[in-house]
Amino acid sequence: MAETKLHRSPPFRAEHLGSLLRPQKLLDVREKIREKNISPEEAGLPAAEKEAVGHIVKEQLDLGFKAVTDGEYTRTRFWGLFWDELEGTTRLQDAEASMFRLYHPDVVSLIEKDRKVMPGDSVIAGGKLRHLGTKSNLHELQLVQHFVPKSDWGNIKMTMITPAVS
Repeated sequence: MAETKLHRSPPFRAEHLGSLLRPQKLLDVREKIREKNISPEEAGLPAAEKEAVGHIVKEQLDLGFKAVTDGEYTRTRFWGLFWDELEGTTRLQDAEASMFRLYHPDVVSLIEKDRKVMPGDSVIAGGKLRHLGTKSNLHELQLVQHFVPKSDWGNIKMTMITPAVS
């Protein structure tokens, strides 16, 4: 009788919500991009992200975690590059708070009180939305795979935007 290899579920059930604290070096590179208005490549962001993800994955493995995450270190917001995949959206930096539904508690909690803006990136629909067919989370997965043995790739946890948000 031929032996068949069965797909086995990971030895855990876990939900990961939220990012891990980003290392200062990664925050400094992102600040350099904003302040000097230079490209991520010119600022060294890909190398800084790879170093940070490698360190946090190693730390999780050293602690004996079965499930590992990249800490969302390649993202500035939890949705990652999702909105970049949609035609018809416009990205705003430090958007005026008056553009948003201020009765929503999550929106109000993000507004910087003295400046009356939503800090960082915001995305608004400016036309008919159409998905461009790209796979934004693929680069995140591949980055973590670089630091995890292939036999454990099934234990990598990634945060994906939910249909309710989109």
